[in-house]
Amino acid sequence: MDNQEKTIDLAYPVRTPDGSVLKQIKITRIKARHIKGMDISELQKLDGNLQMMARMNNLPNSVMDELDMADISKAMEVLQSFLEDTGGGTPPS
Repeated sequence: MDNQEKTIDLAYPVRTPDGSVLKQIKITRIKARHIKGMDISELQKLDGNLQMMARMNNLPNSVMDELDMADISKAMEVLQSFLEDTGGGTPPS
């Protein structure tokens, strides 16, 4: 995937702690800041992936806990495509 970011429209928006409604989340190429301090084994588990997505969107983990499974499935599919694209190929120019 040569894209650096993908926006997921949530089928089931959720409320954030400040009362706003979250209608989209962004999935980006994974950077060190997204996984810093995480146990590498957590990256292969749902909790770790949700935590990483929360960091990508500057959201507390509690917001990710409220996502509907349909939205999680869409987000995980996109996240997986970025994880698969870490094989050391030539970066896009």
